[in-house]
Amino acid sequence: MLVDVQNAFVTGADAVPDAADLLAAVGLMLTQARRAGSLVIQLQNDGRPGTPDEPGQPGWALHLAPAEHEAVIRKAHDDGFRGTALAELLAERGVARIAVAGLMSEMCLAATARSALDRGLGVVLPHDAHATCDIPAVPWYGQGVPATIAARVAEWSLGDEIELVASAHSVEFTQLEQPQRPAHADRGEPRKVSFDLPGYARRSREGPCFVCAILAGHPDYSRHLVYEDDDTIAFLADPGTLLGYCLVAPKRHVESWVNDLTEAEYLALQAVVHRVARAVEATVPTERMYSLCLGSQQGNAHLHWHVAPLPPDVPYERQQFQALMAENGVLDLADASREALAREIRSHIERDGR
Repeated sequence: MLVDVQNAFVTGADAVPDAADLLAAVGLMLTQARRAGSLVIQLQNDGRPGTPDEPGQPGWALHLAPAEHEAVIRKAHDDGFRGTALAELLAERGVARIAVAGLMSEMCLAATARSALDRGLGVVLPHDAHATCDIPAVPWYGQGVPATIAARVAEWSLGDEIELVASAHSVEFTQLEQPQRPAHADRGEPRKVSFDLPGYARRSREGPCFVCAILAGHPDYSRHLVYEDDDTIAFLADPGTLLGYCLVAPKRHVESWVNDLTEAEYLALQAVVHRVARAVEATVPTERMYSLCLGSQQGNAHLHWHVAPLPPDVPYERQQFQALMAENGVLDLADASREALAREIRSHIERDGR
């Protein structure tokens, strides 16, 4: 697993010290893994606007081009597992032990390695295959910290569960029993599976109001909540067609935002929609946020708003309604992963504090 080996960090004036040596070690690991037929994953950080690794900028590009069958997972946080399909991919492939390399030692690499350890994975870290920048001095602490020292401290901070080896030469890779999935399948989205549309339509038209059933605690209508107040509830869409897809609904059973809500009630509902959308965008990579009111008087009549994050790099013909349609498949996401995703969205809403 290569962490953030992107142009911004290994080329130009802002490159880490001794970037050539780092790239030699990382390149050796990549070559060895490919020869062995191992699973190769590259994490690619989506920097904030104005940063060198902002998506679309030259520094954002991966420095070592992935092969066609290799997975690239985009992320918006230091921890490569947070808000991505990384855990699902590793579990699906039966991976129990990973080798990590890349940047920055004390930030994204350490956060991802620690998260892997917390998930029970074995983690191998070659000393020469990760790096960081010099830490500058600050007024309240006069000394800076050389990059090599910062990197060594990052290793030490991972504790005795990490398997630290001297060099990339020491890492041994094993062959996967199954072929790797196409890279586009892992760009932040879990794989999709077919969906029982006739059964869904029958349940929507013949079953209870799904929002009222959720509020009543009906066991067949449990959902992962991301927000709740006295008047409004928001939860992950299930089934969902996009990672982070949420629904926002008033608790009171109303069916028309035109006729059943006052202007003040409508604006209050939209304020929640906006808060949820901000939190979703902070949790998963998002190129465009869709917000729309759907439903039918014949089924799912309870007023609800869709908050749907379109991930980056989706071809134009698969955007907009095509991205939302269950006919094109729904996400195959474990319940524990859904709860972790909901918990992260909730935390962003709480931090937003509006």
